[in-house]
Order: sequence, then C-alpha cells, then structure tokens
Amino acid sequence: MKTFHIFSNMVGKTLFLPALMVMLALTTSLAQAPANDPCSGATPIACGQTVTGSTLNATIDQAPACGLSLPKYGVWYSIVGTGGDITLSTCGGTTNYDTQIGVYSGSCAALTCVAGNNNFCGRQSTVTFNSTSGTTYYIWVTGVIDARGNFSLSATCANVAPANDLCANAQAITCGQTVSGSTTGATADAVGTCGGTSLGTAPGVWYNLTPSA
Repeated sequence: MKTFHIFSNMVGKTLFLPALMVMLALTTSLAQAPANDPCSGATPIACGQTVTGSTLNATIDQAPACGLSLPKYGVWYSIVGTGGDITLSTCGGTTNYDTQIGVYSGSCAALTCVAGNNNFCGRQSTVTFNSTSGTTYYIWVTGVIDARGNFSLSATCANVAPANDLCANAQAITCGQTVSGSTTGATADAVGTCGGTSLGTAPGVWYNLTPSA
C-alpha cells in the first residue's frame, strides 16, 4: 500500500481527507491481477513442462462451465495440440487449494468446451484429452466457488505415432536419397521374418523404394 503525506498549515483546525483520496488509497492497496488473468493473456505451456501459478488475485471469469463445479476465479494457459493425448494436472507440487481444470478450443471470444475435471486426486484435478495437431487449446485453472490459492500445473503429452508407422502409409524414398526418421511412438508390426531375422518384435516405421530401371 502506498503512503500518502498530507501537509497542512491550518493551525487549530481539523483537516478532513477528501473522499476522493480515500478511494485512491483503497485502490492502490488492491493487489494486481496476474498477467494471465484474462484468456487473452494466456501463458503458453509445453509438453513436459510444469509451471507454478496463483489465483489469489484473479478476477471472476465468464467461461463455459465445461463440467466444472461453480467455477469463479481463475487464470489461463494455452497449449498446442500434438495429435495425441495431452494430460494436464494440478495434483501435488505447490497446489494448496480445491482446484478445477477446464480445457477449451476456439477463441477467447468463443470458447468451446473440450474437457474438464474436478477432484481427480482429492481436491485437486487432472484432465486428459485427445488433441488435434496444431490446434491451440486454452486451459482454465480455477477453483470451486470462492476457492483460491497457489498451484502447480503440469503438461504431459503421449507419444504420437509417426506418419509412416503403418505399411499402408510407407514414405517414398528414391535411390541416392537420405532421409531422417524416428520410431518414437511407433507401434510393433506383425511381419514375420525376413532373411532369417525375426521382425515384429519392436516398434518400426515404413518406407518404399522403387529402383530405377
């Protein structure tokens, strides 16, 4: 709170603080809302990341309930879809109040409920949803009714299968070409043996090659 210094040379007289200055003093004593208090100020969060935040000075939001229980005060985050499952959680960490999590697509001006959770782990929350690659999702961390406090929010993303995970989606490769790839997120294929080597025992990806005449 700011301190106001008042000078008076009115000896023997009572000095009354104007109502306007009283209002100013009260206003300056109010704590500032977090930068991500509105949806438009959503803080980006990435797969594998854990962030800490607070709703202590957050304001009341007008967002779709999304299966939540009487939500009011909250802050916002955003995450870009991977094409696979994304799990968001306030369980553990610095979380010290009754949290809820709502996930939305669309825009801040027209939010569409994707998923929500209340009380997954005691009075804290975890929500998992299947994401569309490249789509931005808005995450609302809020509480039940007037509940506010500090929290940790983690984002965990499931591995997404490569585009050429299946033989039907084999990637074309030509003679003399070098390509890079990954089997992270790939599934095992039942392809038997080839040249005495047992296949189908580990995840793999596919390519096709048509030799030149």
